[in-house]
Amino acid sequence: MIAQTRLLLERTLPPRVSRHAGRFVRFGLVGASGVLVNNVVLLALVEGLRMPTVPAAIIATECAIVTNFLLNDRWTFADARRSSSRSWPRRFASYNLLTLGGLVLSVGILALLHGVAGVHYLVANVVGIAAGTLWNYGSNHKLTWSRRRAA
Repeated sequence: MIAQTRLLLERTLPPRVSRHAGRFVRFGLVGASGVLVNNVVLLALVEGLRMPTVPAAIIATECAIVTNFLLNDRWTFADARRSSSRSWPRRFASYNLLTLGGLVLSVGILALLHGVAGVHYLVANVVGIAAGTLWNYGSNHKLTWSRRRAA
């Protein structure tokens, strides 16, 4: 299924974009697992511990960021990881800092949709996560798992 999706994307997207098709599909699958982690933790914090939604969303997002990094490092960007001179702690720090932009975007959207528009917090959370996905992929592809160029 991943190969079929990659081929479809490669045929329909411009060449500059299509070269990322397989990796973006893997990134999306990892992201889907992160959505699950994020929503389970968010639900547990809000319903179980009665934590306010926005602080709970920040903690839940950080939990998803950690699990997504581990999966992306081992699977999505495995080829880039092997050719990178960056150590595991540096890649993790870079990933975490870059996805802070995605966290601000996703939690901001959650706060607006839930607090202003009255959308259920779990639905607002998924919408916010979707908005942060492109930022997270683009910034991490460029910086966290970038191949070092010879000077």
